[in-house]
Amino acid sequence: MFQLGFSIILVFLVVGAIQILFNSLCLVLAFKIFDPNLDKEELVASFLRAMLYWLIVFSISFVAILIGGAANSVIFLLLLLLLTAIAAFILMMQFFALGAGEAFVIIILFLIFNYFASEFLTRFVSGLFSVSM
Repeated sequence: MFQLGFSIILVFLVVGAIQILFNSLCLVLAFKIFDPNLDKEELVASFLRAMLYWLIVFSISFVAILIGGAANSVIFLLLLLLLTAIAAFILMMQFFALGAGEAFVIIILFLIFNYFASEFLTRFVSGLFSVSM
């Protein structure tokens, strides 16, 4: 399917580091929208916990991509990524002590906020480099 080289692994690590910070911020903002009574200390603790959460999720995803790529099977890769998404949802419920309904609402808020924030970020960076998107 693809050949893994050092440059691809380096790109995964750099993009993963940026995504961990960006997704952690988006997740904390989703928590703030869900519960507006969170104070500064709780938000900082949630951000650090979200960074650890995303580090674990991206590590599992990276391993799934490596195994799926080594197996040279798109179906197997998609199955592994689906299992990773299910594990990430369960891990979120355990990590942040949420019920299934609360976790689902947080995920929906996170996805909506992440979509608009990443669209803004993509257009901002494209504007900086004068690239048409």
